[in-house]
Amino acid sequence: MIERWHRSLKAALMCDSETPWLKVLPTALLGLRTCIKEDLQASAAEMLYGCTLHLPNGYFADLNSPPRPAEFVSEFRTSMQALRPISPAHHSKPKLFIRKHVHECSHVFVRTDAVKQPLQPPYSGPYQLPQSELLSGAAGALVLNSVSAKDAGNYTCAATNVITGEELRLPQPATQLAARPGETVVLECPGVGSPRPSAVWSSPNVPNIYHNRSRVLAYGLQITDVQPQDQGSYVCRLDNGIAPVLVHMIKLSVLERPRILRGPNSTLTNEGDALTLECDAIGHPQPHIYWLFNGEDASG
Repeated sequence: MIERWHRSLKAALMCDSETPWLKVLPTALLGLRTCIKEDLQASAAEMLYGCTLHLPNGYFADLNSPPRPAEFVSEFRTSMQALRPISPAHHSKPKLFIRKHVHECSHVFVRTDAVKQPLQPPYSGPYQLPQSELLSGAAGALVLNSVSAKDAGNYTCAATNVITGEELRLPQPATQLAARPGETVVLECPGVGSPRPSAVWSSPNVPNIYHNRSRVLAYGLQITDVQPQDQGSYVCRLDNGIAPVLVHMIKLSVLERPRILRGPNSTLTNEGDALTLECDAIGHPQPHIYWLFNGEDASG
C-alpha cells in the first residue's frame, strides 16, 4: 500500500516539471487527500474529517468557457518554432576489410563482429558477389552484367605486373590543363549513374564555349585547334535528376610564346637628362623582360 501511495505521489509531482518539487508538494498532497476514490465513493479527507474540504479554483477547469482558436494557434506556432532538428550522432565508423583478390571469387563469407550466441558460427554466408568480369582484349574493362543499388560506390582502376610489382592507380580527373595554340585538348568530366547523368558545360570567363572547334563527348569537352581566347575556367555539371548535382571545374591555360609589342625607339637626349626606354611584351605565362646593352646583359 505504501509503494502504491509513493507511485501516486511521484506521478503527481512529475506533472509540473518546471516548478521545484518542494513547492508543488503541498498542492499535490492536498489534491491526493481530496480526490474521490471510486471504490469508496469518498475521499481520504472526507473519511477523516466527516466533511469535504474547500479547494482553490485552480483544481477545476471551466468546461463551458468559449474556445479561443487564435490563442491556440499562437501558442502552437510558438511551440513549433522552438523545435530544432537534432543531427544524428555517429559514434563509430567501422572500416571494411576486403581482400585484394576478392574479384576472383564467386561467393564470400562475412565475419560477424558482434557478441555471438553460444556455438554461433563466426562467419555468415555464403553471399554471391555481383556478376562482373574483365573483358579480354578490351584493355581490362570491367562489366557488371546486372547492376543493382548495392553496386553503388567508387571504382578505381589499378594496374601491376611481375616486372616491377608496383601498383599504379588511375589518377583523378585533372583540374588544370595547359595546351599550345593549335593543339587538341579534352576536358575530362566522366560520370555514371542510373539514370545516366548528362553534362552541362559553362564558363564564368570564356564568352562562348560552344563553337565549331568544340564538341561534347560522353566523357568530356573536346576543343580542337586551341586558341588564346579559349583560356579560362570551365565548369561541368553532372545531373541525372537525383540530388546532389556533381560540379567539376577545370582551368585551361593556353601557352603562348613571348612577343614584343613595342620596343625602345631610337632617340637623342642631352647628357645628364633622364631617359625612359619602353618595352611591352605579351605571352603566357607572363614573360620576364630583361635588357641588353650592346648585345650584353645590362643587369650586370
